Amino acid sequence: MRTACIAAGFLLLAGCGKPIPPTAGAPVAMTKQPAGQLMLPNASRQFLTVEPVAPGEFSATRTYFGRTAFRPKALSAVTAPFAGRVARVSIEPGQRVRAGATLFTIESPDAMGVRTALSQARLKVRLQEEVLARQTEMVKRGVGLEVERFE
Repeated sequence: MRTACIAAGFLLLAGCGKPIPPTAGAPVAMTKQPAGQLMLPNASRQFLTVEPVAPGEFSATRTYFGRTAFRPKALSAVTAPFAGRVARVSIEPGQRVRAGATLFTIESPDAMGVRTALSQARLKVRLQEEVLARQTEMVKRGVGLEVERFE
């Protein structure tokens, strides 16, 4: 859009000058040119350079500075139930995510303590279930006492 406005401005300025006088009274002949060819007067050819097409570097980038503001309803606060250090971020700002996706990984001593306690509790439950199964089997066979089962 900006380029089009600048080009239009140059065209308007070019049309505001003095009219170009015809060169030495020579009539300007408008001839139809064959398709795919360009016929130039000899006076114009001195300003033209013809080169073969070759690969080259072209950069069509522009740098603009500005600020980005997010819509308040488009942002979500994310919290963790424990303190820790963010070890890895798995997403980029503005990226769409699905429910349950991993956003980041937190390294936390508190979480490690909770995991250790959970592991120990699961081990205790498994051991107590084995004791219960053994006591139940002993009662069925008449080897153990019913009272021992609930101790």
